Amino acid sequence: MRTSNKKLYLVACLFAPLWACGSDTTGGIQVKLPDNCTSGQVLTTDANGQLVCTELPIGSQKLKDCVPLVEALTSDDGSTFKCTNRNNENPGGADAVTAVNTITTTLNTIETTVNNLLGSRQTFGEFKGVTTATTAGNITSGAMRGVPAASAICAAQFGAGAYMCSVYDMYMNVARGKVAQNDSIAKSWVYMQSWKEPAAGSSSATNGVSDNCGSYTTAAASGYWGTAVEWTSISNGSKGLKFSSGNTAPNSALCSAALPIACCL
Repeated sequence: MRTSNKKLYLVACLFAPLWACGSDTTGGIQVKLPDNCTSGQVLTTDANGQLVCTELPIGSQKLKDCVPLVEALTSDDGSTFKCTNRNNENPGGADAVTAVNTITTTLNTIETTVNNLLGSRQTFGEFKGVTTATTAGNITSGAMRGVPAASAICAAQFGAGAYMCSVYDMYMNVARGKVAQNDSIAKSWVYMQSWKEPAAGSSSATNGVSDNCGSYTTAAASGYWGTAVEWTSISNGSKGLKFSSGNTAPNSALCSAALPIACCL
């Protein structure tokens, strides 16, 4: 890269005084670093071997990203840039910097991996509210039925991706402060499968469907029961999560009952 009598040298320094390498005709002479370089300029030597600031020529190639304190940006032919090891009074210092840079790169890689793993881990859905519409345990929406229909109803009111909360979603929302003490949640359907009989005569109790209205596909008054949640005052007067299931009043959750759906996102 040449312009008239100038030959471009990119200079990196650690120590003062700085000794210029010289031009084609000059020997080593002591020079001063200019203090008026601006963005987009590089150091070059003029015809007298003195360092000056000059604009990069139009079409110049992109400068390489050399290792800080270890490498310097140089050019053998004045047009092609490369990174070369710097001369250091203490070679061990360069080795130490290289080791630190290697460790930093490794730590950054580990951090990225951990963040990706945490980001992909589904912890719980944020409680958004209960639906305005109520439904019996046979939940339908268009041609959909059951859990997909419950998701469609939640999404219609609270946005794409909303779904029927599970009992574990509700616990996590309370535990992490997403539901405040002064909030109230009306009795509403949630998803639960305990593989236990919520009442005598439960149908398919060992299949995880007896306590969620057959995966919310039936409004039968017997054989299946749903699970409902409330955030309300409990027997000792404190606010707490109250879950209902089975057919024993007042804590029943009959599939024939019309309740809203608790929605999470």
